[in-house]
Amino acid sequence: MLVVADEPPPITYPFPPLDELLVVLGVFALVWVVWFLIQDR
Repeated sequence: MLVVADEPPPITYPFPPLDELLVVLGVFALVWVVWFLIQDR
């Protein structure tokens, strides 16, 4: 998610933003499901 700001938000935790984490998990789950369907055939 793009946010226009004069200064970057302060990083107070060593984890990526929740949106980015959800996107990574979503892509990983999608790839896993597609791979599972291909293997099932």
